[in-house]
Amino acid sequence: MKSKIFITALALLLGFSFYLLFKKEIETRKQSKMIATLIEQSGKNEVINHYYRDSVEHVVFREKIVSSTNEKKIAIGKAYADSLEKALKISIEKIDQVSKINALLVAKLQLQSFIQPNGDKVLYHKDKYLDLRYYPQTDSVNFSYNIKLNEARYKERKWLLGRTSYYIDVFSDDPRVKINGLNAYRIRGQPPSHWGIGISAGYGLSLNKGILQATPVFGVGVNYNVINF
Repeated sequence: MKSKIFITALALLLGFSFYLLFKKEIETRKQSKMIATLIEQSGKNEVINHYYRDSVEHVVFREKIVSSTNEKKIAIGKAYADSLEKALKISIEKIDQVSKINALLVAKLQLQSFIQPNGDKVLYHKDKYLDLRYYPQTDSVNFSYNIKLNEARYKERKWLLGRTSYYIDVFSDDPRVKINGLNAYRIRGQPPSHWGIGISAGYGLSLNKGILQATPVFGVGVNYNVINF
């Protein structure tokens, strides 16, 4: 009987060891694939979709979720990472989330005119975003632009137990603004630990004079969760 218990325990231990090795190999392959994908994208987030709503163009990007300093620099490009560190005087290691939206305003404006009290003519255009004034006498332009860029992050699954995909929807309130690109990443949240110390209570099976009996069990022990919910 003891030999059978020993063999069973040994088989379970070997099986668990193979599981840990297999899991580590899968994680290593995922890490290598992630690095290769980040390098291929050259710092730019992948465009997933374009669509229009109320004449405003929306551009949907795939969000980059990284877990290391090296992945951060690759995700947004080394040049941009270095410029962030210089501008903020903070190491990239401490920056958990970055978003750089590249946008371009393209507009053809119909200028109107008015005469100033001193007799000078002024050409101008004004709407709820842009205020532009051109002074022909001094050949100068004054303008102000109310920049409104929006960034909405969300996640989706194709089915209940499927892989979760993360997206960033970027758009401007001004329909004349074209979104040209996005450099962004978000640090991956720390996964819950599989190891723990817990209190257990319940019933277990034991042999008493050759008879299998259910007995109450209570104790403190170290446990490993194969799957975390």
